[in-house]
Amino acid sequence: SFVFSTPGFAPWKPTLEEVVENSEEQEASNKASSLLKAKKISLL
Repeated sequence: SFVFSTPGFAPWKPTLEEVVENSEEQEASNKASSLLKAKKISLL
């Protein structure tokens, strides 16, 4: 996650919605990669 600040403004922070969306995407990709690993292991 990035925070960018402009002089005279408070640093920008993502909204809660964006944070939730990002963590859901992260979770989904984590699940996908662990499923792939499981498949690879079962193929061996």
